[in-house]
Amino acid sequence: MTKYEYSGGPVRHDAFYAERNTDKQFQNAVIEKRDVFVITAPRQTGKTSLWYQWLDHASGFNAGLLDFRVVFGQAEEKTRSARGWTETLLRAIARAFKLDLDELRNWLGDNSERPITDLIVGFFSEFFRPRLKGPVVVAFDEIDVVQTYHYFTDDFFEAIRALAANRDELDMSFVMIGLNHPKDLLKTASSGGFNISGLHLALDDFNPEDAETVEVWANNYSGPAGADRMAVAKAILSATGGQPFLTTWLFEQARRSALRNGDGIPPLVDILIEDARNNRGISSHFQAAREIILERPNLAFRIIDVFEQAREKPVPLVNLSGELRAALVSTGLVRERNRAFVVKSSIYKTYFNDDWISDLRKSIGSELPAPAALRPVIGQAKKKRVCIINTGGMISMELQPDGRIGSPHDLTAYFRTFPELFAIADFTAVPLMSKDSSNMNPDDWKRISQAIYQRRDDGFSGFVVVHGTDTLPHTASAVAYALGDGLSFPVVFVGSQTAPHVAYGDARINLMRACTVATRSDIPEVVAVINDQIHRAVRVEKRDDFRFDGMHSPTFEPLGLIADRIEIKEALVHKPPRNPKIDLRNEFSHNVFKIGLYPGLDPAFLEPVLESPELEGVIIETLGIGNIPVEEKWNLVPFIEKATSNDIPVLLVSQFPIQPEMSAKYEPASAPLAAGAIGAANMAPPAALTKFMWVLPQVRGRNLSGIDKREEIKKLMNLNLVGEVDSDVPG
Repeated sequence: MTKYEYSGGPVRHDAFYAERNTDKQFQNAVIEKRDVFVITAPRQTGKTSLWYQWLDHASGFNAGLLDFRVVFGQAEEKTRSARGWTETLLRAIARAFKLDLDELRNWLGDNSERPITDLIVGFFSEFFRPRLKGPVVVAFDEIDVVQTYHYFTDDFFEAIRALAANRDELDMSFVMIGLNHPKDLLKTASSGGFNISGLHLALDDFNPEDAETVEVWANNYSGPAGADRMAVAKAILSATGGQPFLTTWLFEQARRSALRNGDGIPPLVDILIEDARNNRGISSHFQAAREIILERPNLAFRIIDVFEQAREKPVPLVNLSGELRAALVSTGLVRERNRAFVVKSSIYKTYFNDDWISDLRKSIGSELPAPAALRPVIGQAKKKRVCIINTGGMISMELQPDGRIGSPHDLTAYFRTFPELFAIADFTAVPLMSKDSSNMNPDDWKRISQAIYQRRDDGFSGFVVVHGTDTLPHTASAVAYALGDGLSFPVVFVGSQTAPHVAYGDARINLMRACTVATRSDIPEVVAVINDQIHRAVRVEKRDDFRFDGMHSPTFEPLGLIADRIEIKEALVHKPPRNPKIDLRNEFSHNVFKIGLYPGLDPAFLEPVLESPELEGVIIETLGIGNIPVEEKWNLVPFIEKATSNDIPVLLVSQFPIQPEMSAKYEPASAPLAAGAIGAANMAPPAALTKFMWVLPQVRGRNLSGIDKREEIKKLMNLNLVGEVDSDVPG
């Protein structure tokens, strides 16, 4: 009677093993002594089994396999340096091939001055290979473990590349098994750093729509006499999407239950999902996706976002970076179909639901313990807790080994490199994203406000949002609108003009100041720390890309001053309601078109914009107090009138504060208002833009049209929500 192996690891000899085309490809390629073989697939899809199936039939080869999770599982301190990590690996290889460790110790001592790449090459060519007879195959399993180490793991892949160039002389092949291709694991080199010949096998799931595949599984189903084997096989493969581990598990349950047809499969699936949610059965299979995502803190939120989208409809690959695509594939949750990602199976859609996604988002991030050397200095007194949400920008960059400035490998651990912070508070770091702020968009505003909202009751005295300076005013304003006026704690945005490694720069001091402000309960609103001042976020504008005071608040004075102590101007600070409560509203329109006026702009160029069916609003940024060209062919009034007649609201924003009384007296400024445009009062341009993008979805849901829609937008734009205008402006 056929049994099915689903315990994890390689399939045993007495269990059913369904061969795929990749099995034959691998076996033939090794026999032909190709140089490097890369086997990639999510966990529990048969990568390791493929190796052992070949090993069982191999003859004349000296072969061995190293599991990186075993070799580096203890994360000992000695593996945190380039030489310590490398020597740990070389000793493991020697043990796998039963070489003398004392001889290796002496060899390493004699070669202690060699560069790391050269040391690895020398080990294989000078120490390892001369001690073995016949062709050699060295396999490295779970190579993705290198992601948890620093840049020096690139030396390992560079050494394999160099050794592959001498494959004929060495008579030696390498097999690399993991979730990702080595080119996607390089940290400082480009993906071309692993441009060697060889065979790349990406293990696919079994295709439920392939008749031959269904027949193979059906023929091996040892159910009761008279069972409709094809019906059982089709039902199982359809439910699992062909995922090998789940398919094997369901066949075994069907065998034990003596199922005669496919009708018994849905109840088994229900039991599977219920048991997994209660940590029974094969719950570890479902937990693996969570672990893989959490192991990639820099990408975790983006992985979740794409998976959430894929639950609704296919996500085109063209919209995703190579790094993100590789990470998504490694989770095992999605597969590629027609150049898009889709969720693998109905089982995954049911188990990995909205609640699972929400819980996972909240779990990303970790407490940062104070460095051991600092603990006696700062003492053990209980301090306030601050949550640092990292989004990117110069302030969260570090100097890379190649001299460039880039994102840290581990954004969570990055803030441990600021020991001075721990004298201020206890910290939790959330690696929400790592972007240049020019890449920020409304979806990111939504993510940031959601991350704060989800942690609002977790005991934090405040939040610090680390952000690039280019669009900091936009993001900070958007988050202020999303969270509303019910805050009982500060949300502090901070950026810098220099990276932290610049000793005289502003990164470290800005971060320290922001974290200090976040411990204050007397400033319950969204603010931005700029140099030694605290500004209301919705009043901030960027004015310089060089000086340390690169942002300012021209329409509102600072809320506080940071000197030897922090002085808060209580009369200016927003007073929260008696029972503060956040009403999260973080939807933003993506369909706004902004026009920057300049002398000579021909309105005819703008006419096609109004034809777009997705267009929800137009913003015109004027050069003065709301005035626009009103003469001859340059007259913009007809454009505004046409937009208004098409139910497309037009917002007037100025580079400078607009005084309503001046607009009424000055014809070029009053003309657009008479044509139906909406004035942004004295709002800062970033605050006006983001508010408009925030208001449109609020009005969209009310099913208004025509004059009522425009009047409602005008009312909300002129309403002082979180301090963005001096006072409510009459509509």
